[in-house]
This record gives sequence, structure tokens and C-alpha cells, in this order.
Amino acid sequence: MIADFNPKISGWRKTILFVFFKLFEKANLNFFFFNQAKTLEKVGFEEIKIFPVLAGLFQITCAQKD
Repeated sequence: MIADFNPKISGWRKTILFVFFKLFEKANLNFFFFNQAKTLEKVGFEEIKIFPVLAGLFQITCAQKD
């Protein structure tokens, strides 16, 4: 399980998240272009499910690896 920001949001929520990253996470602006599910698949995880929370600003990712 991974709890993280949701890079796939749009509209005013993306603006809020982008401002937060510009202020506090400058080194991690590439986050908006990161595909977490694809990376998890590459290392062997299956059954990847993503659940948005808190108006979509965050997400919970569940993945299973045999």
C-alpha cells in the first residue's frame, strides 16, 4: 500500500498541488509526470488498484506481488 499525492488531478486541485510542490518540494516537480502504476508493473506487482481520497488530492495505491 502506498499513500501519496495524486499526480493525475486537474483543474483547481492541480493548481493547489503544483503551488505546494513549488513551495515545499522543488526538487520533486517531476512527480507530475511519474506513472506509479507503470513502475509497479515493471518490478512485478499485479492487481494494482488506485483509490483517490480527499477530493482527489491524494491517492491510495494497493498492489500485490506474488
